[in-house]
Amino acid sequence: MVIYDWTKYYNGLTTLIKAPYSLQWVDGVIEDGGILENLIGDGAVSTTKIQDAAITNAKISNISADKIITSTLTAQVNVGSGTGYVRLDGVNNRIIIHDGSHPRIVIGNV
Repeated sequence: MVIYDWTKYYNGLTTLIKAPYSLQWVDGVIEDGGILENLIGDGAVSTTKIQDAAITNAKISNISADKIITSTLTAQVNVGSGTGYVRLDGVNNRIIIHDGSHPRIVIGNV
């Protein structure tokens, strides 16, 4: 079904929903996948409408360190800029101080 004038059905939602768009439904029930992206206005979905744990890794392009809250983080993290850095290697339980060419100091499992 194509609704050409949505405002006569839902007056006041014209800023969120703009016609014409098509919906897919059977026996008065909207089918799975029947509401397409073009029916949802920018900023119309709040965080309270997103199910916990529904965001997968594929949907996350980057994350800042201030968003990570954990008691245990098993990872390899380089701290520093330029050629030298300090690697906190939680995977291998060690700290490596690197000059950019060679590891100079290794503490932990060698």
